[in-house]
Amino acid sequence: MDPLLEQFLQEARENLAFIDQHIEEIGSDDPELLHSVFRAAHTLKGGSGIVGFEAVKEITHHAEDLLDMLRAGKIPFAPSMTEVLYDAFDEVVNLVEAAEECGDIVASDEQTVQKIV
Repeated sequence: MDPLLEQFLQEARENLAFIDQHIEEIGSDDPELLHSVFRAAHTLKGGSGIVGFEAVKEITHHAEDLLDMLRAGKIPFAPSMTEVLYDAFDEVVNLVEAAEECGDIVASDEQTVQKIV
């Protein structure tokens, strides 16, 4: 496995674990928590771009946009957003696991990505 991809996958796991632990709380009155989840998604997006993992980059880009709009107060939080974010990051987990199994970047199912987007 490419060492850069291996490092990305390890860091992706850490960021995904953090997001998973805190995603339920993004609608709370804790702006720092929302900022932290946003930063984890931003890091995930950036790393995926560096290694050329376009499917992860595309999904996290849209999730990051949603988190950024919440963070900036451009849109109010709605409980349905939590489910949308879970769907997005669950697909990223699936892609990361598939890459770990085969040792290389994997393509995503375009219909699944478009549904999330």
